Amino acid sequence: MRGVRSEGKRNSVFSIDGDLGSRYIRRVRAAPSFSIFFPMYNEQDNIAATLRQTVAMMPSLGFADYEILVVDDGSKDGSAEVVRRFMQDNPRIRLVQHPKNLGYGAALRTGFQSARGDVVFYTDSDLPVDLSVVADALPHALQSDVLIGYRLQRFDTPRRAIYSRVYNLLVRTLFGVRVRDVNFSFKFVHRRVLDAVHLTASSVFIDGQLLAEAHRLGFQIAEVPIEYHPRVIGSSSFNSLRAAWVTLVEILLHRFSPQSLQQIEPPPVESRPEADSPLTRPDPSESESFSVQAQTQTQLPPRPDVDSSVTRAS
Repeated sequence: MRGVRSEGKRNSVFSIDGDLGSRYIRRVRAAPSFSIFFPMYNEQDNIAATLRQTVAMMPSLGFADYEILVVDDGSKDGSAEVVRRFMQDNPRIRLVQHPKNLGYGAALRTGFQSARGDVVFYTDSDLPVDLSVVADALPHALQSDVLIGYRLQRFDTPRRAIYSRVYNLLVRTLFGVRVRDVNFSFKFVHRRVLDAVHLTASSVFIDGQLLAEAHRLGFQIAEVPIEYHPRVIGSSSFNSLRAAWVTLVEILLHRFSPQSLQQIEPPPVESRPEADSPLTRPDPSESESFSVQAQTQTQLPPRPDVDSSVTRAS
């Protein structure tokens, strides 16, 4: 992975040695729990590979406690059944489901509410990155309030490129969030940030709203470059004109009439596998479900300064 530009210099950002390594160990001990979550909608062909890679990667991060959370936004293709099979063999995997498709923003809000970790990381369930970079970026995530990735190469269609340019310009202009790639789904967020921000977006503006709120409240936002892997299986639902229109409306409402963005939605439920043989495929109609409750706030130490090798948003 390439280094990060900082004041005209090229640095090897993702090496963990010397003083940074010592600080990393202290931060992990100070923030003993970690959550990774994936919003999911009709990802039956992707989610198994994503969970296998996640299960293999997570122990290397050094956290005493961690969880793998999947937020199913009303999938109809059997994605949830795939997750349940993994749950039977790994108690650290959790599945939270919406009773119907509520949109990407609702899926992220459910993930933020349901995650129990002191540090929360999320990315898409079609895995747009190699998860090995999570360990590389983590030392810097522990030194900032929010750490986001930006794509070194985007692979956008012409329409998607126009949407992205306009979207990033609007978020920068209206909310003062000066980052390279607002909506790339590679973000670390500390619990103190999630406890402070108020998120209401149902569209892909949820990423921009998170950064806008964090910036407004004075939290530090840092950036790192990420090698992006475009989707191979399935298709994105974010390229349509309707999705772009809904996103634009939410941006303008959040800027000029934020109270109108309040959401009233059916509560998500958390699904647990049956306690039978791990080889038995569970029946979703018989799975125990219960409402997701708000998590207890975890107080972290005062936030430290971000290492100078990581780009900081102004």
